[in-house]
Amino acid sequence: LEEKDFELLAEAKFTKLKELNLSGCHLSYWPKPLEKFTTLEVLNLRGNQKITQADFTGFTTLRELNLECCQLEKLPKGLKKAK
Repeated sequence: LEEKDFELLAEAKFTKLKELNLSGCHLSYWPKPLEKFTTLEVLNLRGNQKITQADFTGFTTLRELNLECCQLEKLPKGLKKAK
């Protein structure tokens, strides 16, 4: 997937999605347009080994996040302590 693919999804009003599975998509970057999907409750980024940074600041409804096998350099912005 490329940046333009995420832009197309955002423009097509898919920003109201509740669940998004991007596991194993071989993303090599944090797609900025993904930040428009603020209604996500479940996001699976498992296996995107080249993602080193992410920002979850606008994801206030996110309750489940899978970052397994991602090579994050530090805890992403916007994540709260797990309960």
